Amino acid sequence: MSLALVSASASASASASAVDLTLAEASDLAWLARRATGPTRPLLAAALAVDPALAPMHVELSSLPVPARSSTEDLLVSPHSPLRMTIALPDGARLRTASLVLRRCDGGGVAGPSLVQETSAGGSTEGVEWIALGWGDPRRVHELRLGLPSPFDLPRLRVTVDRGDGTWRALAGEPAVTARTLGGRTQLFVTLDAVAARVRVEMLDAEARARAVDLDPHAPLEVELSEQPEGLSLALAGEAPLWRHEGPLPDSGDDVIVEGLLERLVAAAEAEPGRPLVLELRAEVAGDVELWWSFDAFHRA
Repeated sequence: MSLALVSASASASASASAVDLTLAEASDLAWLARRATGPTRPLLAAALAVDPALAPMHVELSSLPVPARSSTEDLLVSPHSPLRMTIALPDGARLRTASLVLRRCDGGGVAGPSLVQETSAGGSTEGVEWIALGWGDPRRVHELRLGLPSPFDLPRLRVTVDRGDGTWRALAGEPAVTARTLGGRTQLFVTLDAVAARVRVEMLDAEARARAVDLDPHAPLEVELSEQPEGLSLALAGEAPLWRHEGPLPDSGDDVIVEGLLERLVAAAEAEPGRPLVLELRAEVAGDVELWWSFDAFHRA
């Protein structure tokens, strides 16, 4: 099947030029039209104009109705709570285009996860041998800040992480620790690079034995978490992933296009006519993404 695109000037006598695209090539038209400049823009814009042959569609993102062609940013993706997109086709319609594009999100528009604090002293910050913070889904951890009321006789530290399975693991290497004192308050900065759902900091003496210390009651332990998801995958609900992206999204801001989406959706729609198509986007390491999508369908002849 091919799709004819027509570009016309505002003049009534304008001539038209046509370009034939295969169905697979047409799947990225909406995305290209948003990004195109110069002479290609009117050509692509014309392709996305209202076409009476197109069938109305119902699209939902996280159970909320959205346009069939749109974008949004600061969407949280995680291992346990997939981002769901539902596409419902009217009777007798067939998908014509399907595009899904992901981009790194650096805006910080989503509030960080809620933190749960525990200590060996039952929540108190006095006489503490260890303190832990948890935030639910695994995220990449860059830094810890341990607050102490005094800069003298600082403890040694041992840091362990729980990746979400309830098991505490030692770090692959010894983290770098630096001390800073300001206004009578001391912080130990622990630099690390680990994936965790919880971190625990143990206070030790010179012989690596447990040592009880008092912590700053206002900020005993703070954590810096990455906003970038890692290990993204897309699947039709209940099926194996149809697309994967290892590691984080490119920090260059380059677009990551879900390849082969149209063919898989068309096959799923024809296998079970009338059943909504439900896409699930997951990440092995939780974070935020910017998402662009475009879907349209046509009535069968």
